[in-house]
Amino acid sequence: MAVAGLVPFVLVAVVQLVRFRRLNGVWVGGFASRVVLGGDAAASTAHLLAMGFAIWAAFEGRWWLLGLCAIAGGVGYAFCGVRWMRSYRGDPAAHSRGESVLLLVALAVLLLAGAVLLVGAR
Repeated sequence: MAVAGLVPFVLVAVVQLVRFRRLNGVWVGGFASRVVLGGDAAASTAHLLAMGFAIWAAFEGRWWLLGLCAIAGGVGYAFCGVRWMRSYRGDPAAHSRGESVLLLVALAVLLLAGAVLLVGAR
């Protein structure tokens, strides 16, 4: 299931990045990290809230609500991307930078450690 959910995410991310590059002629780290990967605080909050409500709905056996939570999270994530694009167009220099590689590596290590703990606890 996780892989099935990851495939459309990766496809949309690649399309967004390629389209942004084609339209603007540049690669922008801020776009990749904040819009595509959800590094923006608002995008992360929208995702966290939707995921929390979806987990609650699953535990309660309300599968129809779980689907609505997933849709609401995706819509919130998309609106955060639109908001970032508007900010970027207003001041490209201030919004073009993404997170440092060191921070991204540290977060990836934490994510991997969490996944190992979850699988190991099983």
